Amino acid sequence: MLPEKYTSGIFSMQRAWRDGGPGPVEWLRESRRKIAALDKSGPCLNAVLEWNPDAEAAAAALERELEITGLRGPLHGVPVLLKDNIDTADGTHTSAGTLALADRFALKDALIAARLRAAGAVLCGKTNMTELANYMTEGMPNGYSSRGGQVRHAWKAGEDPSGSSTGSAVAVAAGYVPLAVGTETCGSIISPSAANGVVGLKPTVGWLSRAGVIPIAPSQDTAGPIARTVADCALALAVMAGYDPDDPSTGSAHGRALPGVEYCRLRPGGLKGYRIGLYDKDGEDKPITQATFYAAVDALRELGAEVSPYSPPKGTAAGMGTVLRHEFRPAMDAALRSGTGAVRSLRDIAEYNRTHPEKCLRYGQTNVDAALAVEHPMLTREYFDAREVARDALARLAASFEAQRLDAVASMAGLIAFPVTGAPALTLPVGFDLAAGLPVPMTFNALPFTEGTLFTIASALEAALGGVLPASLPGF
Repeated sequence: MLPEKYTSGIFSMQRAWRDGGPGPVEWLRESRRKIAALDKSGPCLNAVLEWNPDAEAAAAALERELEITGLRGPLHGVPVLLKDNIDTADGTHTSAGTLALADRFALKDALIAARLRAAGAVLCGKTNMTELANYMTEGMPNGYSSRGGQVRHAWKAGEDPSGSSTGSAVAVAAGYVPLAVGTETCGSIISPSAANGVVGLKPTVGWLSRAGVIPIAPSQDTAGPIARTVADCALALAVMAGYDPDDPSTGSAHGRALPGVEYCRLRPGGLKGYRIGLYDKDGEDKPITQATFYAAVDALRELGAEVSPYSPPKGTAAGMGTVLRHEFRPAMDAALRSGTGAVRSLRDIAEYNRTHPEKCLRYGQTNVDAALAVEHPMLTREYFDAREVARDALARLAASFEAQRLDAVASMAGLIAFPVTGAPALTLPVGFDLAAGLPVPMTFNALPFTEGTLFTIASALEAALGGVLPASLPGF
């Protein structure tokens, strides 16, 4: 009934159910038990913003459905949490973490939510996030929102949990659900996934529809899966991807072969024939010191991959601030035309915040104000030049890959040169720093629409390293 040849938490759950083990109702009960123990008490991780009141009924219905009509899809009965900027037409709000939208309900599912339901997923709630996907203001702590408060790091009290898909990454790290969905403009899936020791995929812009997702910048935004294994991320990508006439970017993927879990099958030759560039500096551009990171590099070589030094082209992200500032207001205003509530535009959000400063402007709204100050968004020479920088960045990255005959680039935190071009990234934990008490990640970047390559490399490394994290969060 289900594939046996992949390292997949989701397939393992469903195989156990097939063999008489717990099913969707018990899975959901266990999710709520863990949330009660870790999210609202104990370490108070605060990753879950809102529970779907329809979730239990949906899980029970899916258990009965299997008996009557069989498996609906590869996520049958699996509990899934969504970031609070993804529309769902159910009992949960979609607010992007802002109190200004706290009473907003979506009128229909975002296409990615609808496709998850069609595959059998139980959309059990929304995760807390950095407010407005971390484009509210300068200096807002990662994982903080005026509606939800502060998400905490899954492994270490006081550590930066990173953002903006903070709650989604922490929820998976804490074991609430095997799969969550986040969104990324520049690092917002990869960074919290890396920080909290889970697998995160930022797909190429174009695979997943953004219709029904509260945005920042359409030229860079995408949703993506966060899970415990590479195969589960590949499975989720295949479920959520698809053409949508309401999102023209999906036309760029139309007709392409969609990579799925078949790319996670271990190859007899390992990674022989693959060439991987290595950027061995951290997010502050200092040499990486963690021995476990270099052990993972050695594992890539032992798998047969050629690994050589790599430095990304400089200046590729120079226009990103301009692009975000210009695209934010038009995109937000378009998104807020649907849904309930009185707040229907970015200007409405700003005005609401100004009238509730104690709760809403704890860190200010500098980015919101800057976007509102742009008189002719997306219609200026400044914006045109910034978009040219992004297009030139992709050409330069492609040239660097061709010159070194690379399939992907490995680093610890991921390289900012790639997300500005809409290119994909995948991060996974490769070790645990006992002294620091933190997971050690490795992140792979590649050129657009090469997710299959990322799955092949990352799943081979995942299998070679085995379990690299402690069995449970500290103290539990």
